[in-house]
Order: sequence, then structure tokens, then C-alpha cells
Amino acid sequence: MDSPARVRDEARIRYVQSVFQRVLQLKHETTPDDEFFALGGTSLTAIEVLDLIEAEQGVRLPARKFYQATAIRELAGELPPTAIDADGGA
Repeated sequence: MDSPARVRDEARIRYVQSVFQRVLQLKHETTPDDEFFALGGTSLTAIEVLDLIEAEQGVRLPARKFYQATAIRELAGELPPTAIDADGGA
């Protein structure tokens, strides 16, 4: 059985995967270690990601944090667990 922290991490990872897939209009699955820019992201779509997270989760991540954490797993770690866990993700 996964620890509660692991479950929260997985929920955040799945949420960020969903955001990347929607913003970048990806037709394929992503992995937690996929990098935003390697998936075709640009500085403009990065802002779309931040805006979507804010609209859906009520959390505004600074652009600086995004550029320091461009992998799905890394960005998921920047989200507060309560934002995703409260509604089960996207």
C-alpha cells in the first residue's frame, strides 16, 4: 500500500500531466520525467500552463518556479498537496 504522501504526489503528477497534455494538445501519454520544452512547450505556452493551474486550482506559481521545475514531476512538487487533493485533481 502506498503511503499517503505518495498518493498525494501521484495525484499532483497526474494533474500536471493533464495540464501539459491539454495546453500542448499532445496526442500521446506523458511520463513524470518528461520535460515541458522537450514536449514542444514555449515561453507562451508556459504562461498558459500557469494560468490554467491558477484557474483550476487557485494557486499562482511564479514563472521563475516554472522555469526551475520544467519536468512534470518537478512542477508537481511545486504545487501544494491540498490544492489537488481537495478535489481529486483535474
